[in-house]
Amino acid sequence: MISLLAALPAYTPPGVPITPALALEVQAEAATLVSGGLLSGVAAADAPMPSDQCSTATAIGKDRRLVSVALGYDSQYWASWQSASGFLPWKSLSGSAFASGPAVVQDAQGDVAVFGRVPGGRLQYATLHVGGGGGDWTDLGGATTGRPAPIMDSRGLLHVFAQSATDHAVLYKGQYVNGSRAVWASWQVLDGHVSSAPQPLLDAEGWLHVLARGLDRSLWHKQQVASSSASSGWEWGEWTSLGPGLPLPSMPRIPRTLNSQNFVELFARGPDRALWHKRQALADESSVGWSAWRRLGGVLAGAPAASVGSDGLISVFVRGVDGAVWMTQQGHHPVAAGADAWVSWSKLQGAQIHAAAPEVATDGNGLMHLFSRSADGAMLHLRQAAVLGRNASSTDFPTPWASLGGRFRSFTC
Repeated sequence: MISLLAALPAYTPPGVPITPALALEVQAEAATLVSGGLLSGVAAADAPMPSDQCSTATAIGKDRRLVSVALGYDSQYWASWQSASGFLPWKSLSGSAFASGPAVVQDAQGDVAVFGRVPGGRLQYATLHVGGGGGDWTDLGGATTGRPAPIMDSRGLLHVFAQSATDHAVLYKGQYVNGSRAVWASWQVLDGHVSSAPQPLLDAEGWLHVLARGLDRSLWHKQQVASSSASSGWEWGEWTSLGPGLPLPSMPRIPRTLNSQNFVELFARGPDRALWHKRQALADESSVGWSAWRRLGGVLAGAPAASVGSDGLISVFVRGVDGAVWMTQQGHHPVAAGADAWVSWSKLQGAQIHAAAPEVATDGNGLMHLFSRSADGAMLHLRQAAVLGRNASSTDFPTPWASLGGRFRSFTC
């Protein structure tokens, strides 16, 4: 097994006082890399870095409506389903007490499956019924830590990734077809040691990718590749670094999505608390590489969240240090243009203080919904208005945040 450890000093943000007035004053600028992989002007020092805290997990079901799953103070998962008039009252999913936040994914039948870690490190999952509670919980075993990360592959099979509780390796468990049924295989170890929960994505060609923070605090990447020697026709490639140059907060959430050109786009909260961005790009006529990290500015108090709107442009939402939610968006098509631009940051309406990172999801009508935990533990919700033919902005969210009630805990992303 390899260790994702490089000679990259730890980073501490500059000693600049951060006030609400500086919450999201932005100048989009390119990241400048110098010899040795460090950002120009970045001081190196050992310092603790905060973890990203999330509010809820959200997915779309077979009825094209959203379901939000949150972690209660009773350590149970609670779910609320979207309805024609808003969101239904929260319902307990019963089952075990959970030691991690929930993670959700839509399965091949269009149902929403929710995964969680119980005390002792074993993973469990259940399938949710539309408008009702959850089904029986299935134990998947394992000795994990952190929040699990499920995903559905191009064949409609589920996979779940997690960090090992014993040696910081990436653990992986996937379904395979046995006759007419999808059954779970044994746990496998993907070589390497990481310092965050792994985060998977599926690209436009049907290959799975895994992202994780290495022991050097930078982002590392591993993906499936074609193999003529493997019976499955594929194997896992080697871990590759997607930065040195951008040390990440501990346990980061890395929003990842496919843009309108089917390239992967990544976002992260940097060590300077700004939003940073990296994307896949054509390296030459026959291969795809990665752009350098680019600074999009802002002063973030938590993890970013990203979503592709009905116009094909990506919007990013963050919690500022003033406790409000702010947004920015890609400014034009094509998104890979050399003069890539992002619109100015704008603050969403409402006087609420948000206590954890927002979650964004797109419903069956192509409208974005935001969820965030308030300071009193209630879940807040904001829906995009029906806007067509122009870029999204804060004016597309004309109504104040509405409370969905409940009392929930934030959790490590």
